[in-house]
Amino acid sequence: MPTFISNLSVAKRLGPGFSLVLLLLALITIVVSISRLDSVVEATRNMVVPLKTERLNSDWYRNIHTGCWQDMLKKRRSSNAGCAFFSATLTYPRWG
Repeated sequence: MPTFISNLSVAKRLGPGFSLVLLLLALITIVVSISRLDSVVEATRNMVVPLKTERLNSDWYRNIHTGCWQDMLKKRRSSNAGCAFFSATLTYPRWG
């Protein structure tokens, strides 16, 4: 053993060794995290695709439903029977 190392105390000898072990542990953690990130991305995609389809379906239904109501109300607005229809459909029951 060289003389400059033998003159150091035990704490000063263990410090660099311990820091090297911590550095290697951090490096291994980073490499494993990056390698497993692909599985997380795939799982996220599997969750997002059905959600996107569900939102498109609900938007389609809402647009069709609203369009049908608007079309029906426009047609009934021009007739006299429209007043009775409007009053029947636009009044909401009061809960309480």
